[in-house]
Amino acid sequence: DECRVVFMGDANQLFSVEAGSVFAEICATKELKGNIAVLTDNFRSKSNPRLVNTAAKISDDRYSPEEKFAAVLEADRGSRQEIPGLWGSFYFTDTGKKLGRKLPEIISKTFSQWSIGAPETLSEAVASLDEYKILTPVLEGEAGVHNCNNIVSDLLGIKKGDNGYPVMITGNDYRTGLSNGDCGVFWGGVVHFPALSVAGGIRSFNPAELPQWECAWCMTIHKSQGSGFKKVLVILPEYGEKLLCCELFYTAITRSKQHISIIGSTESLKKTLSRRMMRFSGLQSKISRISADA
Repeated sequence: DECRVVFMGDANQLFSVEAGSVFAEICATKELKGNIAVLTDNFRSKSNPRLVNTAAKISDDRYSPEEKFAAVLEADRGSRQEIPGLWGSFYFTDTGKKLGRKLPEIISKTFSQWSIGAPETLSEAVASLDEYKILTPVLEGEAGVHNCNNIVSDLLGIKKGDNGYPVMITGNDYRTGLSNGDCGVFWGGVVHFPALSVAGGIRSFNPAELPQWECAWCMTIHKSQGSGFKKVLVILPEYGEKLLCCELFYTAITRSKQHISIIGSTESLKKTLSRRMMRFSGLQSKISRISADA
């Protein structure tokens, strides 16, 4: 009778693909209003107040889509007017409708601004896993994960299995102890994973030992949930408009700890900020019924 259950999460992030907006519905249930505590301090992105303030507006339905769009543009203007890197950066680049053609050039320019190159040591390679990431809502197409990974591979001159080639595990494997979403990097023909629980802080595996994995310079915004990177490049492709919504944009920009760069057309950004993801699990009404019967 004295057992307590505490749920923690972010109701503004993307919902589960199958289950619906479970956490958001729990937070919206009026019968539980007195049992909900909202944490407002963003420690991940505290070095970039523009990002923190913009993310807060994006997730707040008291602001209209037009006001949210204006907030993004204001953050961009502020970043371009100050000393680079002083308080982090928040950039939006309008690519028009030819994003795919411009993508290799944009990624190259962004990496140059962020001083990103091929790692020279294993420690640099491991550190790069949390240093930067490209995020996109789609897997396929010119702005998809697979093509973006190929662009970075060509840009850095790092091919599959080479030193510095990053990987992400795509399924749980109890034999190795690796889990879905774990990221590692090739070095010396071996794949190394950060591991705070072991001496030296790294677990190493022969590639043949690994469960299924994929290249990880770029990942979908859905898969990035729970992760954080110093520098994030977010892509908003026109052809991915069915996936574009406020929750997706909020999730993407809050993965950044310091620098965020958003590329896409003005139209795709406006569509993103004008849509809310609606997927109901029925949990809210069920809790209300149970409370009424109690």
